[in-house]
Amino acid sequence: MTLLLDVQDLHVSFHRRRQVVRAVRGASFKIFEGETVGFVGESGSGKSALVRTLARLLSKNATIDQGEIWYKGKNLLEFSPPELQKVRGKEIGMIFQDPMTSLTPTMKIGQQIAEAFLCHYPNEDPHPIVLNLLKKVGISDPERRLGEYPHTLSGGMRQRVMIAIALAANPSLLIADEPTTALDVTVQAQILALIQDIQKEKTTILITHDLSLAAGFCSRIIVMYAGEIVEDAPALQIFSSPQHPYTQRLLSATARLDLPHNAALTPISGQPPDLSRLPPGCSFAPRCSQAMQICRSQSPPAFDVGPSHCARCWLHDPRHP
Repeated sequence: MTLLLDVQDLHVSFHRRRQVVRAVRGASFKIFEGETVGFVGESGSGKSALVRTLARLLSKNATIDQGEIWYKGKNLLEFSPPELQKVRGKEIGMIFQDPMTSLTPTMKIGQQIAEAFLCHYPNEDPHPIVLNLLKKVGISDPERRLGEYPHTLSGGMRQRVMIAIALAANPSLLIADEPTTALDVTVQAQILALIQDIQKEKTTILITHDLSLAAGFCSRIIVMYAGEIVEDAPALQIFSSPQHPYTQRLLSATARLDLPHNAALTPISGQPPDLSRLPPGCSFAPRCSQAMQICRSQSPPAFDVGPSHCARCWLHDPRHP
């Protein structure tokens, strides 16, 4: 397989007043062409901050403290703003959580899709491209819909428009950041089915807090907790043999079809740490029933625990049986 994305030791912080929130801490991972990779974890675990960093779409109070993001052999952190504009949309497309706040309310949807296309192909006629995209994302009567404004569309239709915008310049990598947030269950299923069709053609990153959702879509799952990648493995291994206590607890709190119908779900006790005041050692130790003395004083590295499977946990250190 061809390596598409290689992230090395990435650290991202957000500065607010007198606090520094360490949202991403030492993230390293690789994504190959054709993969569908899911990033999962509780709210505030750093998933969205990490993937937004890939496209350099962070807010003004954010800093990339260290690390490298290699995309097709080039470090995106060394790109100038004009160079980044050529990457966004054409190389990396993004589907955001809330289309109502992402779409421009005063522009017709046809104009918004055309704009995403013309940014990279200014000398081409966008009209047939826009019509084809609207058909592809399942919007009926696309010729009429071109002239409508976002507020006249349902939530599901707006999300389909967002997907069309993300696909407009035919990117190599598609990032879907919790694409079904605030949609009802029926519409969620339709949007997910659409993304599932798209992922057959695109390398895809899916951000979600729902492990069962990731299982149905992803070939590989990366689990995040308190800004760190704590486990990275093929999806089947995550479900059949989770190796980090946090992943195990996430699974015990997730409804699954492979469990008995009367199986009880067990919530994770405690709260995630404050990322501006992180405890020493492993950040999950205060909530972990298997924590050892070393867990409370030293942060663990990532240990190889199987083929293409690593976990950041002292339980896998051969020196600490």
